[in-house]
Amino acid sequence: GFRVVDVSLNLLAYRKPTHVYYSDSCPFGLGGYSTAGHAWRFQIPSDLRFRASNNLLEHIAAIITPWIDIIRTDIQAGDCCLSMTDSSTSEGWARKTNFSELTDDPIQATVRLEVARSHATRMIENGIKDYSQWFPGNENIVA
Repeated sequence: GFRVVDVSLNLLAYRKPTHVYYSDSCPFGLGGYSTAGHAWRFQIPSDLRFRASNNLLEHIAAIITPWIDIIRTDIQAGDCCLSMTDSSTSEGWARKTNFSELTDDPIQATVRLEVARSHATRMIENGIKDYSQWFPGNENIVA
């Protein structure tokens, strides 16, 4: 049988973002900030550096940044979030549903899938619209 679920049209239609986030990473750490003024950073311990691709770190940073505002309850149901990243690969992963690429490291592919699914679940459960957008790295002031 089918299950009836109430879904707000605001979660389906394109809208102007109510929250904008910027993030970045490098082999030594990752971080991000919201245009509301909240910022975070994480230094990768030296024994863990270079174990993940920078694209994977960019992807994780782009997901952590709005997650912090969810934890802080600064984002409410019906809000619209835009995550900006200078990694076109990460930006694409935020919308991609299939991570089965033959050249991928299987561990990193699994991490990408788990991170993307947890992000999508978190946004759906909180009734938040999510967008991702790429912008040129030389315009990224997070780094």
